[in-house]
Amino acid sequence: MKWIKYLGHPVLVMSLFLLLLIESEHFGGFYLLYILMSLLVGSPFGIIAIIGMACLFIGYKVYRQQLHFIKPSMYLLGYSLMVISLVLFFGRKDRLETFQLTIPVLTFIAFSICSICFIIYTISLLLKSLERKKIALK
Repeated sequence: MKWIKYLGHPVLVMSLFLLLLIESEHFGGFYLLYILMSLLVGSPFGIIAIIGMACLFIGYKVYRQQLHFIKPSMYLLGYSLMVISLVLFFGRKDRLETFQLTIPVLTFIAFSICSICFIIYTISLLLKSLERKKIALK
């Protein structure tokens, strides 16, 4: 379970999210570049990605015992927004070349493995917070 905590660390998930390699007909690079360029024109996928990463960061910084249910909630909300950002980004047909090259696919595989570990870790946090709440109610 300890390796799930390390592979699913929010900072690692955010880093891999920003370092996803995108290949297209005209321009290729990290997803971070696409997010920054989209913020200049106000594209929805960039705004949603920034909000999602902010939610993950806020969840990461919550330490209070009284607010123990907020951490997994912010993690799930932030991760969901990041995935929605990717879905909106790849909704355009000209960006599907990414999945035909080996290196970009490997970055998506690494992000997926860390994402699965992150979701398992977040669900375990949520279950622990529910147990604490049950104990506090008794």
